[in-house]
Amino acid sequence: MALVKGTFGITRLSTRTKTLSPLYNVRIRALASGGDPRKKGAPPKTAEEKASEKFFLGVLRAGTEDLPPLTAEEKAQGQKLASNYNKMLFKRHNEEQIIINARAVLHRSSIKALPTEELISEAQEPDLRPIPLYRQIARWTPPKAV
Repeated sequence: MALVKGTFGITRLSTRTKTLSPLYNVRIRALASGGDPRKKGAPPKTAEEKASEKFFLGVLRAGTEDLPPLTAEEKAQGQKLASNYNKMLFKRHNEEQIIINARAVLHRSSIKALPTEELISEAQEPDLRPIPLYRQIARWTPPKAV
């Protein structure tokens, strides 16, 4: 059983061979049987080719062993975690939408508050000028203290 610690607790990996592509299974069977069935009369493999093939098969099979079924307690815990995560995502999305709508309302009200129609029409036109070349790129780190 493989466990992974995530943001919302420990999660069980449920990777199984049945979920992989059919091409994977055909290729594994072909390699395990001693060669590719598409190549008839191919020269025998060297020891280095056999070793790399064995390594390749080990990498492909990693984590695909059948896992025991989940217990009722593990299923309930997983459903609880998923429910809490879903609620958190909905809450975050709603908060973001409230902020975006508030900005749009403020934008429209600030345009309406302009004194002349000339300024209002000019404020409603999008600014399509290219970005100046001397403009500094935003950075993830704060500027150095002087």
